[in-house]
Amino acid sequence: MNADSAQFLLAAAKAGQGIVRVPNFIARQNIEAGDLVTVLDDYQALNLGMYALYPEARHLPRRVRLLLDFLVAHSKACNI
Repeated sequence: MNADSAQFLLAAAKAGQGIVRVPNFIARQNIEAGDLVTVLDDYQALNLGMYALYPEARHLPRRVRLLLDFLVAHSKACNI
């Protein structure tokens, strides 16, 4: 099953509608509760990357710099 919403996919899997691929952090609670089981545990999805687009400027506004720093730190923590 494939859809744009991880929450929809999770609900479908819990309803017995098929196998879905969702991030571990979304399914973890349901797996630990025994509502779902993992399959293809050796399969590793490709990292798709994360991109930030912003207009070129001599000096970035502080809020843009803070966001970029946050995204860089978060992407490393999540292996993106």
